[in-house]
Amino acid sequence: MANPTDKSHGLQADPVPFKVAQNGIYCLDPAMLSLTLDEAQQLCDAINKLLSGDDISLCCDNNPLAWRCRVNQQPHLSTTPLHKIINKEISPYLPRGEDAVLWRQRMTEIQMLLHTHPVNQQRQQQELLTVDSVWFWRRYSWWPWR
Repeated sequence: MANPTDKSHGLQADPVPFKVAQNGIYCLDPAMLSLTLDEAQQLCDAINKLLSGDDISLCCDNNPLAWRCRVNQQPHLSTTPLHKIINKEISPYLPRGEDAVLWRQRMTEIQMLLHTHPVNQQRQQQELLTVDSVWFWRRYSWWPWR
C-alpha cells in the first residue's frame, strides 16, 4: 500500500532496445522485446546490485515493460517520455538538468551491465531483441512502493 509519508522519489524506468546506426542510436519500440516477467526481474536484480551504493532500486512488479526506479533524493532532471523517442535518435532526448551527468553515467553503466547479462546472451542466441538500456523518465514526488 502507498505511504504518502514515504520520503523517497521515483522515476519511470523502462527497458528499451536500441538500434545502432551510422548517424546515432535509435530507440526501438519496447513492445518488440516480448520480455517475460522472469527476465525483467533478473535484469532489475542485476541493476539493483550495480546501483546499490547509489541508494537506488528498480522494480518491475507485474509488468515486464514498465519498471519503476526509487531514489531517496529527488533527481533534478528534465526527461522525455518514452513514447516520444520511439524510432528516433536518442541523443537530443537524454536527461537534461542539474543531475543529468550523473543519470547519463548511470545509464551508461546499466548499458554495459546489460550487454553481458545472461538474459540478453540467451535472447541473442534465440535471435530476440535484447534489453539494451533503461529509459528514465517521468518524476514522482513520492512513490507507491511495496
